[in-house]
Amino acid sequence: MNNFDTVIIGGGLAGLSAALLLQKQGQQVAVFEKSQHLGGRAHTRQKDGYYLNLGPHALYRGGAGMKVLNGLGIQPQGKTPGFGKSPTALTGSGLDHLPLTPGAFFRSKMLRGRRLGYLQGLLKMVRHEPSARLNQMTWRQWLDQNISDHRLRVLFETTSRLTTYANDPDRMSAGATLAQVKLALTSNVLYLDRGWGQLVSDLRQKAAAAGIPMMTQARATAIFKESTDGYKIEFAREKAVFARHVVLAIPPAAAVDLLPASESLAQVVDRLRPIQAACLTVGLRRLPNPDIQLGLGVGLSYYHVVHSKSARLAPAGHTLVHTAVYIAPDDHRSPEEHRAFMEQALDQLQPGWRQEAVLCDFLPRMTVTHALVEAARPRPSIVIEDSPNVYVIGDWVDAEGMLADTSLASARDVAMIISHHG
Repeated sequence: MNNFDTVIIGGGLAGLSAALLLQKQGQQVAVFEKSQHLGGRAHTRQKDGYYLNLGPHALYRGGAGMKVLNGLGIQPQGKTPGFGKSPTALTGSGLDHLPLTPGAFFRSKMLRGRRLGYLQGLLKMVRHEPSARLNQMTWRQWLDQNISDHRLRVLFETTSRLTTYANDPDRMSAGATLAQVKLALTSNVLYLDRGWGQLVSDLRQKAAAAGIPMMTQARATAIFKESTDGYKIEFAREKAVFARHVVLAIPPAAAVDLLPASESLAQVVDRLRPIQAACLTVGLRRLPNPDIQLGLGVGLSYYHVVHSKSARLAPAGHTLVHTAVYIAPDDHRSPEEHRAFMEQALDQLQPGWRQEAVLCDFLPRMTVTHALVEAARPRPSIVIEDSPNVYVIGDWVDAEGMLADTSLASARDVAMIISHHG
């Protein structure tokens, strides 16, 4: 039976990053991934010359994730998105200018008589100071206390959906939401050339160069405490291995399945609320209305961004458009209804798109992140109370930031914890 200092179950961004960080500390590490490919939800497919992420992805330039990647010697390649000539608001009554550029700010009908209030609201979000009080407060409560005008509230809810992907203001933490909005407004994001598979490829190459074993199609089936020295990990097809430390870089339900005796893990996982979205990605021979690169629902849950304008994601001369619906807890529409809504929105923003379509990739209910950051309810700890030397990492644990930032920050944190324990 092969022995390792640490075995990592799950070969996504968190698992691969943790492996590299631990290997740098002199650990003997191995990564086991159940699927045919590494990357998890950062996997990018290629079809007809298009690079297809699992829905719209953005890497925050000033976030924890970028710092972790840079520390590993990875410099993500891509560009910050622009807003185009006409950033557009899709409202229940038609189209309006979305106030994200000076021109749109002054032409926006929804800001008539509200321009000063809008600027004051933006300043409140950017100048906020983190506090325990904000972490205890919901986003809805913060809006109630700080934004009295209903139309402005709806605009700021659009901003929060764009930056967090969450559509649950009655539960999401005001502190975490404000921090994410501030991060977006002050440092922007990158859309990555060749999709997020670029990151997976870079991490895989570095891990291979470091001699880290990475097994795919290796589904872990059980973890047994062998002695005070560590754990035996069994697999469906691979031989069992032994490790002093086990890192579970997998979804929360899968972690519970592997540790059925851990009551503490089951209890915290049971309380998690995933963030989900319906996504329609469209490849076009030609963009019918090139002036609209960004369209967001105001009072409606909708996202429309021409990602290929900033990143190399489409064949020369072609366009890749990401659209999405941020699914709210009380949104009981069927996948067919979500898709019809996104197609109708495209009809308004890009009339004639159906005649230009080369491909349509529909994800009816994609998990954006496994845990909403809720007010007064921290995410699960990386350390599992009743399973010594077994850890969980990913976008659902109590680490810095949201989304991929949390995944990568948790990889950094678990490496520090294991290093401390020896």
